[in-house]
Amino acid sequence: MASIAAANLRTRIEEISSAISHHRELIRDLEKQKSAVQGDLNTILDPMARLPFEISSDILLRCLPTSHQPDPDHAPMVFLDICRSWRNIVLATPELWADVRVDSPFSAGYEKFLHRWLARAATRPLSLSLHGVFTQRTEDLIDQYVHQTQTLQLYFPSADGLADILAPQRIFSSLRVLTIGQGDPFECEDSEDEESEAENNSSSEYYSHDPGECVEILAASPNVVRFTLDRIHFHVKGSTPASQRLTHSNLTDLSIGGSLGPSSTFILPYLTLPALQRLSILECVIAFKDFLAFLARSSSPLHSLSMKLPFRIRRDTPADRFLELIPLITDLDLDLLHGSKDLSDFGSSVILAIGSYNQLVPNLRHLTIRGSPEQLLPQYRQLLSAVYTRRAVPHSQLQAFRFFWNDYFSIAGVREINLDADIVIAMHELIADGMEIHIGTEERNLV
Repeated sequence: MASIAAANLRTRIEEISSAISHHRELIRDLEKQKSAVQGDLNTILDPMARLPFEISSDILLRCLPTSHQPDPDHAPMVFLDICRSWRNIVLATPELWADVRVDSPFSAGYEKFLHRWLARAATRPLSLSLHGVFTQRTEDLIDQYVHQTQTLQLYFPSADGLADILAPQRIFSSLRVLTIGQGDPFECEDSEDEESEAENNSSSEYYSHDPGECVEILAASPNVVRFTLDRIHFHVKGSTPASQRLTHSNLTDLSIGGSLGPSSTFILPYLTLPALQRLSILECVIAFKDFLAFLARSSSPLHSLSMKLPFRIRRDTPADRFLELIPLITDLDLDLLHGSKDLSDFGSSVILAIGSYNQLVPNLRHLTIRGSPEQLLPQYRQLLSAVYTRRAVPHSQLQAFRFFWNDYFSIAGVREINLDADIVIAMHELIADGMEIHIGTEERNLV
């Protein structure tokens, strides 16, 4: 009897267990149905879900942190847990995962997180910004994504990082935009004033190496169209070795500058850039003869030239020679505020040459001069007459002339200077004809 009772109880237990399993499946099914219905309700109530996919994706892209540093606690990771519709949008927007800043060294766990992150970018072109010391994990990251990377920023604390990048077999064939810099660009953007920035600069160690290393990286990036040197200090001994000179046929945009790197322009003797269209040189020192040699050697279709630097310039340097080397220029911006009197005289000569010789730079549309009024204003009648003459020539392309000086010079009474009435009338005629003219400080136009 006991054995029969035990068998019956075991059978009953199996029946109950089976019923429990069945009801658990029913509960799981109901939970799925509830989640689906909740998702449908969210879709109806959620403004994001009702937007076209392109708009909702764009909104999420605008929510990304400016540092683009992958973090599980920040966007876009936090979007994954909001709701199903947001998760679907995030995972269907590979651009959210394609712009990445990496600070090294980093752990093996963070390396796995990075690979999962970048995998969500699918086949989209990548933008990688590498900071800190160069490690084996950094090298592995570069090698895995080198053929997908179109934008690369290298911010290393010493030249050793650049040397490590230069593996003989490493070719950045997909690269279109390359930046080599020192320090953290975001720190510079957040600098509160010039004094604090100067303190940061003085406490930082410069790169001190041959510019040939940057040239080698550029040579390994044959399809780069934009190249930036950000606050790099070069140490050059002797003349440029012929073996390190590079002709880059695809580079169209070159930017050199930054307050930490007064010798960044030392790279110019190494380069010949026949396709260059835009050139910006800021806060550097350059011998003008070297700059003219670079322009002559490249013979490029330069359209835009912006320069803020104290040239080392000879007093007798002819302005027309400079203009002859940039015949296709449309936008010319010369900042002479911190230059010598010879440089200010050269700036005046440039304006006079533009006005006197129309065959020079015939495509010029925008001319901006930033200079010391104490040096340039005594010649302002000649300068403005030159601009008026240039604009009055039939088929002239000149659309804007801006002559700025710093508020600092207001202590010398510059802000109280009144332009001669005939000059003002002439300038107003040009303005009425559609030309933009600004003469004065950034805040005050005397015309």
